[in-house]
Amino acid sequence: MARKHRERFAVIILIVLLAFFCVQADLLLIPKQYDYGSMWGRYVKEEKNTFDVMFFGSSLVYCNIIPAIIWQESGASPYVLGGSEQTVPILYYYLKEAYRTQTPKYLFIEATNTFYHDYEGFSVLNVGNMPWTINRLQATWQAVEKEEWLGLFFPLYNYHGRWNHLSRRDLQIYFFGYKADPLAGYTFLGETEIQDAIVEIQELPGSYARNLEYQQKVVDLAASYGSQVVYYISPCVKRPSQPLSQRLEKDLLAMGDVAFVDFNRDFDSFGFDLHSDFYDNLHLNNRGAEKFSSFLGQYLLQECGYQPVNNLQDGAWQQRLQAYWAFVEEEMRFR
Repeated sequence: MARKHRERFAVIILIVLLAFFCVQADLLLIPKQYDYGSMWGRYVKEEKNTFDVMFFGSSLVYCNIIPAIIWQESGASPYVLGGSEQTVPILYYYLKEAYRTQTPKYLFIEATNTFYHDYEGFSVLNVGNMPWTINRLQATWQAVEKEEWLGLFFPLYNYHGRWNHLSRRDLQIYFFGYKADPLAGYTFLGETEIQDAIVEIQELPGSYARNLEYQQKVVDLAASYGSQVVYYISPCVKRPSQPLSQRLEKDLLAMGDVAFVDFNRDFDSFGFDLHSDFYDNLHLNNRGAEKFSSFLGQYLLQECGYQPVNNLQDGAWQQRLQAYWAFVEEEMRFR
């Protein structure tokens, strides 16, 4: 009998050690995300309830929104929690997870993703970087292709071959963890692509109705936390046509106490230079993003009636602003 107990105990110890190894291997092998959205490792390092404005959406937020510039204009404390081609269902679970540590007064949601298909090819990146909470599990189950489930529930399945490709940064983050993002979710783009023609999206995807259902969930969730929702279309060269934009505006405004603004309707008022302010036809580079972010700071003050509430964060935000200009200076050195 004693021998059987020892064998069972040995099996239990083996299982525990195997589980521990798998968890540690996951933490080491998963590609580290420190720019281009889905930066949950950096987001969770932020002090709780310090952001009164948050931006959600696709690369149209993390490439086009510079939080430090918005702070400079308005005193607001913004954060960008975007993801590459972030679909509306994934956005919903991002928002649920974000509310675990922040309660922003204003939510700015880039609404172009309402025209996305069910899946846009970045599900593993977007969901795989979320913390291991019920929101990540629900996002996997509800918003990700079935063929990706195994790799999201068991990341070692996706990344077991990365042993030979580990970088110094992989090891640093594994042993010491992420640091808070000095750019508050923004990804710096300094390159320029000359734009010469407006490109309009003309057709609705088949998933438009499902996307609207999840936008309604977003609105209801925001209302339960007292957040004011501002839906917007980012100014860009490739954009929804006016009929699509107007239909989206009507559908979103019917969901409750929300605002909607298509910034392409006043595109010329931003003073964009098509020869210098765009990274490509969807994304602003840092020069264009500065203009748009400066405008958003004033928009918060004048249109939303925003009044700064996090004045004690001024020192930290001055450091974020200095970090942004350090990126600009570095970019200028290599031109």
